[in-house]
Parts: sequence; structure tokens; C-alpha cells
Amino acid sequence: MLSHLLLSMGQLEQYPKGIMMITKFTLQLGNALGAASITSPLLKERFCKMFFKGTIFIIKHCKYIIIIIIIIIIIIIIIIIIIIIIIIIVIVLPLNTGY
Repeated sequence: MLSHLLLSMGQLEQYPKGIMMITKFTLQLGNALGAASITSPLLKERFCKMFFKGTIFIIKHCKYIIIIIIIIIIIIIIIIIIIIIIIIIVIVLPLNTGY
């Protein structure tokens, strides 16, 4: 489990810093949740600090994430339109012309 986690962290370094930071935050959040289950005020305090830091980071960089999601949606819509046009050209036109 740990070796797989370290391996995935190594692979993450190829991606942009924002994605890596969010993933690191998610991993820290998971670790902190596990640690917070052991009732210790110090660990709970660390968890809260990490959670707020991560939340603030995501809010600051949210506009970039939203822009990326919008671009992906636009690309998917364009691909769907192209597929529909291809289907019309391949199936509907030969039927209408009698080929």
C-alpha cells in the first residue's frame, strides 16, 4: 500500500503543480483523518490546519480548475457534433440519394 502510494506520488511530479498540490492535500487529508481517529488534541489541531490550508488553496486555484473543466466540456461537445455529422454523412445521405 505504502509503496504504491509513493509510486503514485512519483508519477504525479510529471503533472502541473496545481494538480499535485490538490492530490498532496487529499493524501494529507486522508492521513489526518486516520490520525484524528486516534483521539489526540494535537493531531486534531494539525488536521484542522491542513484542512483549512488545503481549502484555501483549492478556492484560490478554483478558477483555473473551472476553466479547464469548461474547456473539456467544449471539446466533448465538439467531438459529439463531429460524430453526429459523420453519422449523417455515412448513413442518412446514402439512404436519401438511393445508393
